Amino acid sequence: SLSSGRLSPQWISRRRSMHSPMQQASNFAGAGQPTLVTYRILTEDDFVTVKELGNRCLPQRYHDDYWLGLVASPETYTTFGIFDVYHDQLIGVASVLMDVREYTSVEYLSEVEKSVMLGAPQVCYICTLFIAHASRSQGLGRGLLLRCIEHVRTTVPRGSVIYLHVQLSNLPAIAMYANLGFQQAGMLP
Repeated sequence: SLSSGRLSPQWISRRRSMHSPMQQASNFAGAGQPTLVTYRILTEDDFVTVKELGNRCLPQRYHDDYWLGLVASPETYTTFGIFDVYHDQLIGVASVLMDVREYTSVEYLSEVEKSVMLGAPQVCYICTLFIAHASRSQGLGRGLLLRCIEHVRTTVPRGSVIYLHVQLSNLPAIAMYANLGFQQAGMLP
């Protein structure tokens, strides 16, 4: 678990794909000039930009309702964006479904997902995490994930769980999750 002891972070591997603003500036050294970035919670005003970036970054397309839900439903999702300050451009997104049990019926979850939730007062799910292709391998995904984890730590009851899914082929992401204290909980077909 993470050092605070408040969360039990876990990931579930997938064999194939399935389906008040907070700001902080940081420098990340990339291949060229260092990138100055800022983070903030995204809102409905960011809908089009999030959808366009998501459609460029992710291997599958999602319906507009998915993207709108991430940015326009603060009672359900908290969605962080990372912006390249020099180019005034959104370059990454991470979103947390704040309570899986209130959003979906447990009967629709896999046995692995159900086992992750046993005894947890609240279960949060990292449902989206992506970085623009040109901005990858600079630690930006890690920065977004850390903001999600810190947000969950400060808003949910002690002993809650945060989990996510990752494709087995995404070795850089798996390494990042393990480095942040996530443990593999199981594998889905």
